[in-house]
Amino acid sequence: MRIMAREILTKEVGLKFSRSRFEWQGKLYPLHLVVFEDQKKLGDYDHSQWRIGLSKRLMREAKDAVIRDVLRHEIAHLITHLLHGAEIFPHGPEFQEVCARYNWPKEVSSAALDLNSANENYTGDLVGEKLLIRLKKLMALAESSNPHEAEVATTKANELLVRHNLERIDLEQMEEVYVLPVLFAARTNSKMHAIYEILKTFFVAPVFTKRQGKIALDVVGDLTSVQFAHYVAGFLDAEFERLWLVAKNKQKLKGMVAKNSFYAGIGRGYVAKIKDAQKVFETKQIVRAEHASLMMLKRVYGRLSSTQSHSKTDATALNAGNQAGQKLTIRSAVERQASAGYLLSYDT
Repeated sequence: MRIMAREILTKEVGLKFSRSRFEWQGKLYPLHLVVFEDQKKLGDYDHSQWRIGLSKRLMREAKDAVIRDVLRHEIAHLITHLLHGAEIFPHGPEFQEVCARYNWPKEVSSAALDLNSANENYTGDLVGEKLLIRLKKLMALAESSNPHEAEVATTKANELLVRHNLERIDLEQMEEVYVLPVLFAARTNSKMHAIYEILKTFFVAPVFTKRQGKIALDVVGDLTSVQFAHYVAGFLDAEFERLWLVAKNKQKLKGMVAKNSFYAGIGRGYVAKIKDAQKVFETKQIVRAEHASLMMLKRVYGRLSSTQSHSKTDATALNAGNQAGQKLTIRSAVERQASAGYLLSYDT
């Protein structure tokens, strides 16, 4: 709610924020947000406390686009209150003028809203959903037979994720943190460790956990990032196997040491390529985004232990993997259901 309300007030209404207060005609006003229990009322504005409320039913059942419209409706009440005081009709001409001023649709200015029909009117226009669509389009480009076009698509996808995370930090978005397991195995292995390193470049915080008697590779982050990381992990899980078969036949590699070294090399090569592509950003910007991911991880899991691998290395296979990682592009993967059905959110 805070994220949405701040975006509406800053980007649509054009107000400036100072922490939890917004500036109106040279004065600072508080923005109080609450969630209330009510099966009929969806939103509320209490002028006596400058307080906007949304119902839990709305937050459980409505698409985010619908929630934004309800927030716009209540913000319109707030602006009307600022302009004309409290002693006016709730949805009178003053309120209608405010809605028209910001070009908000009739769904916002209406005094009533049917939740089911409102949901049906939106296919989902969230910023995150739009970003996922753009990312998947770039992955389609990464399947191009033109190596340069494929590389540009891969680095562009990473750049979009960097900007997405930096925008969340700049808006001070204390949003829900999501956790999603993306891979399972009987025990940790070199492929999972390599994918772990690659997923960090997608600005999620990967972590190994135990689930249902297996080792799981979880990712922690905002909803858009974990959804994309889940999508990417499905591709990498299969692509690693394909790349190993190609390298094994071409370079006569054999044995588990060579295979493990090759997988480790893929991780190193891809991460190095992305780190080089990220030089278009200032170092401190990347550090901020990475730190934000780690803070999300800490909020969910607290203090974590770390492990290090001391397995034998095949230098030839490691080098071959490094070269494969340098050429690796994240292409379209088969859409997967969330592993074991888990998608957990942690309200901060």
